[in-house]
Amino acid sequence: PEDAAALARVVRAWAADPAAVAVLGQAARARAEREFDRDALAATYLRVIEGAIRAFRPRREGRPRREGQRGATGGSGPTGPDAGRGMGGAGGGPVGGPVGGAP
Repeated sequence: PEDAAALARVVRAWAADPAAVAVLGQAARARAEREFDRDALAATYLRVIEGAIRAFRPRREGRPRREGQRGATGGSGPTGPDAGRGMGGAGGGPVGGPVGGAP
């Protein structure tokens, strides 16, 4: 702590008032149980991960693209290194199949 004297005063006050320390402890436990419950944390993590997946999921075929927008792979388009390889450039859809994903 930045103020050792203030910390010492608080510790002495707590030592002189065990009932106040018990109240503080009960409040801290209730907060920890409420805010750090495993199910609540898991649900929060799941929402964060699902949001990240939605934010970074490649755009699906057939959706219009804005002017200048690159494909999901970051390739340089129909005249670039991905041209004709099914990676968002000219010449087809997913690797191994025509546009639209049909076999």
